[in-house]
Amino acid sequence: MGVFTLATCTVQVRPKAGIGTGNLLFMLARTMGRQWSLPQAPLSLNTSNLQEELAALFVHRLRTELQRGLLRRSQNVQEELPVLRGRLRVAAYMRQGDRSRLPVEYVDLTANHPANRLFLLVLERLLSRVSGWVLRQHVAELRVWLREAGVTPWPATPHDWSPFTLNRLQRRYDLPLTLARMLLEGWGAWQDAGPVHGQAFAFNMDRLFEQFLTRVLVEDVLPGTGYVGRAQRPFHQREYLFQGGVQELLPDLTVLEGGEVRLIIDFKNKRLGGAHNGSDLYQMYSYARHLHCGHVLLIYPDAVNVPTLKAAGLPPLQISAAGIDLKPGLPQHLPDLHEQLRAFLRGQGIHL
Repeated sequence: MGVFTLATCTVQVRPKAGIGTGNLLFMLARTMGRQWSLPQAPLSLNTSNLQEELAALFVHRLRTELQRGLLRRSQNVQEELPVLRGRLRVAAYMRQGDRSRLPVEYVDLTANHPANRLFLLVLERLLSRVSGWVLRQHVAELRVWLREAGVTPWPATPHDWSPFTLNRLQRRYDLPLTLARMLLEGWGAWQDAGPVHGQAFAFNMDRLFEQFLTRVLVEDVLPGTGYVGRAQRPFHQREYLFQGGVQELLPDLTVLEGGEVRLIIDFKNKRLGGAHNGSDLYQMYSYARHLHCGHVLLIYPDAVNVPTLKAAGLPPLQISAAGIDLKPGLPQHLPDLHEQLRAFLRGQGIHL
């Protein structure tokens, strides 16, 4: 899901289920660890271009926080001054010939904070990627602010996000940092095909659909019921269908009671049509037999109308399909989504 811009046209790739940008923002925020949806920015463009919406929100929130005070961090500075500041570096002073300059070392605050450098990287990329002139004007203005404060951009999209950890007093910058990460991870490389030159901004909608519903089930629906939701197994708990590490077993979500798997859930971001997909059935059958579970539920982002399938052999196994409606506004209709998921679970023998 995203937008691809070429010299002569813009191609938008939209979700299969007709999910609006407001719901996509909500889902992205939730999968990034925020409990509630991202607020709407005054610069909102009323467009279905998610890149422009995220950019407008990022610019608005960053401007709001910069006006309250720039992020700074302490650093050790060594230089030669005509007056004493901080600590005199005695050994260096004795070695030098010019007694009019004092080699000193002191602690100073710098605006070249890793988060500021990341913000500047995003702003510089936005200048070449957003189309609205009002938004571009705001981007250019924030870029000037940071550069005049002595900030240099982060060199590239980071693979390690640990340098950008904020302390307790810097938490107000948490939302701009989340938005910066969303934008940076969504941008792809510039595309070239012969004389055609373009750029891409896209999200893996399959992964977003899975992670969002996993969080809702694990964090909202199952707590306090006696059941535990476990997402794809961590590295040290890998399981395989065959000996020798052949064909890894990775169900999207398992629902456990007392350590036993009671339900396997798999999220399929595609249109089901009038019949089950054969490869999906083989996959779910393998998961169920390996985990000794009698119930499998496939969840799709649209209405489904297929019967529940029951395995011909023993032990008993049934594979069901259900559709989630993600068209209504999620911030207002999240309780309805919770109840819909609870109904699905009850239909699979999960007594909530």
